[in-house]
Parts: sequence; structure tokens; C-alpha cells
Amino acid sequence: MAIDNFSNVRGMDAPCQYLRRSSVSQSVVIGFSVSRRPMESTLRLLEENEKLSNEYKLAQLKLDRKAEALLIISQELASCQDERDNLQRKCAELVLKCREQRRLLKAQKIREQQAEQTSRKDQADILQTLNRVNEENRALSAEIEHLNAELAEAQGDAKCLRQKLASLETAKNEKEKYNQSGCACSEAEMLKNLEILATKNSQLTKDLKMVLCEKEELTIERDGYQSKFNKVNQELYALLNGSGNNIPDVEDLLSENRFLKQQVESLKEENLTSQTILSKYKAIHKAIEKRKGVVMKFGLSTGGDSSSNDKAGVALLTTPTVKQATVANSNDVPLYTIKQIVQAIEKDRNTNCLNLDYRQISHMLLDAINDKTVAVMHLRKANKILAERLHHVESKYSKNGNNKIIESPDKDCQ
Repeated sequence: MAIDNFSNVRGMDAPCQYLRRSSVSQSVVIGFSVSRRPMESTLRLLEENEKLSNEYKLAQLKLDRKAEALLIISQELASCQDERDNLQRKCAELVLKCREQRRLLKAQKIREQQAEQTSRKDQADILQTLNRVNEENRALSAEIEHLNAELAEAQGDAKCLRQKLASLETAKNEKEKYNQSGCACSEAEMLKNLEILATKNSQLTKDLKMVLCEKEELTIERDGYQSKFNKVNQELYALLNGSGNNIPDVEDLLSENRFLKQQVESLKEENLTSQTILSKYKAIHKAIEKRKGVVMKFGLSTGGDSSSNDKAGVALLTTPTVKQATVANSNDVPLYTIKQIVQAIEKDRNTNCLNLDYRQISHMLLDAINDKTVAVMHLRKANKILAERLHHVESKYSKNGNNKIIESPDKDCQ
């Protein structure tokens, strides 16, 4: 740049040198003409020469100033070119940074799209698992209903068999009484039978009152449990479906599925026990049909042959069944109190009127106790399952951080 400026300055000095040469030549010409012309013309020429010299000086000053201005402009041009180079370099750097930022934004967008796709896939998987669990719950509920129906049918069959056994025993007892007493009955025996029937009637009325009281207590307890169940369901619905728009929790559905499976297992066990009871009753019925000459009673036998009663089989009875067998059969089995049984045993141990089969009574009581223990075990299992479920719900409720307190259903009954 400095060389170019110097060449420009030299180019601008060329006209100045030409003007100087022309002025010298003019002065020479004027010198020659002075001798020829008069003095006036010489004076005029000198004045013109002075004017021209003054103009030349002015032009020289202007030229110097323009040369200085040109030098300043060339310096400014060099600085502007430097600034331009710097700006171009900065622009290139900014372009590179912009490209890098675009690349990063594109990569981030791709990552966000991938994350969104994975989240959608996870939501689809969760919905599939929820649908599968709901289908399993529906299938289990249908299976529970089917098992309940089978259980009710088995209980009905057992009840029919009990009634049939009672009718057969009644017919056999009437036949035996007819054979023993004959057609002619004395007035003393009739009075005795009337007294026995009166005591039996009074005992039956007492038993009926007790049964009615138990029924009322059971209805009250049932109503209490129903109210508890409704309250617990409301609280669970408020906990699990608070806003109404929440997605069902998979853990809750799985816990409910486990609870229903355990209920199904308990119902299957109860069904097996009912089937075993039914098979025992069927065996007893077949044995009674085979044994036409032997009279069987629930707790009392008139034949004195305990081994034959053992061969016939012992039914698995609950406490109400034993009570009905020993007390409530008004047509076939006479009601004996403990004092009457002791007096009859002390009076005549070999008579055919009253021979007690203690082994059969003990077997029936043992079976009833076994039945009660099985029922207690089932209740314990059910209580354990309910306790685990309640603990799970309480832990989830505490995690949610709600300030609402769930009151225990036992407080309402209290």
C-alpha cells in the first residue's frame, strides 16, 4: 500500500514539473522579447508573470494539500481493509458457530423425538398390561361366581341328603316302636310319652328362640360388615381415583389380582371340603340303605352294636348339625337329658331302651372340631390377606402425601 501511495504522489508531481519547465521557457521568451518591445510591454509581461507565478504557487499549495489528503485517505483505506479482513474473519467464525449450533439443535431434536417415541411405546405397553390384568380380573370374578354356584349346589345336595337321612331314620324308628310296643299301649306309657314330648317341645321352643336370637345377631353383624365394606370401598375409590382422570395403577391391579387368586384358592379348598362332606353323606346314605335291620341315630343306638355303626361311617358335622341331630329330631329320636341318660345307665345297662354309642359321639364331635379348625384357618388366611391389602393401601396413601385420615371401620361399629 505504501508503494502504491508513493507512485500516486509521483504521478501527481509530474504536472508540477511540466508547469515549472513551461514557466522557464516563457521567461526565456520574455527575455528575448524585452529587447525588441518597449518597456510597457515588458512591465505588462512582468505583471502577468507575477500573476502566473502566484497562480502557480496556489496550484502548488492545492496540489500539496490534495497529496496530503490522498495520503490520509490511503491510510484510512488500509485501516478499513484491515477492519474488513477482521470482520470477514469474525463472520467466518460466526458462520462456523451457527453451523455447530444448528447441528447441536438438530441432534437435540432427534433425541427428543426418540424420547417421545420411547415414552409412547411405554404408555402402549402399560395400557396393554392394564387390559390384560383387567381381563384376568374379569375371568377370576367369573370363576369365583361359578365356584360359589357350585358350592351352593353342593350345600343344597348335602341338605337334601340330611333330610332324606332324617326321613329314613324316622321311618325306621317308627317301625321299631311299632314292633316293640305293639298295638296295645298302656296309659302309663302314653303319659310317659306325653311328658317326653312336652319336655322336647319346651326344649325345641328354647332352641327356636336361641336360633332366632342368633339370626338377629347375624343379621346385625351382616349389616355392620356391609356398611364397613361400603365405607372401605368409598375410601379406596377416593384414594385410587381421586381426580377421575388418573391412569389406573398397575401395582394396585396386581395386588387385587393376587387377592382374587388367594380368594379363589380358599374357595377351591372350601369346595373340596364340601365335596368330602358330600361324599361322606352319600356313603352314610348307601350304608343305611344296605342296613335295613339296624337303627342308626346321631349319638344314640338301640341295637348295642357299636362296630356296625363304625362300619357305616361317621359324617363330618358342624356344631349346628350335631345340635340338630341330638336335639331337634322330634319324630324319631326322643329327647334325653343328662340326668335321664345317667339314670337309665344306672338302672339297667343291658336293656334295649337306651344304649349309648360313646365312640360315635366322640367321632362326631372330633369331626365337628376339625371342621371348626378348618374354618378358623380359612378365616385367618382371609384376615391375613385383608391385612396385607390394607397395609399396601395405607403405604400408598402415605406416599401420596394426602392429609386425609381414613377412619377404621371398627370405630363405626363401636
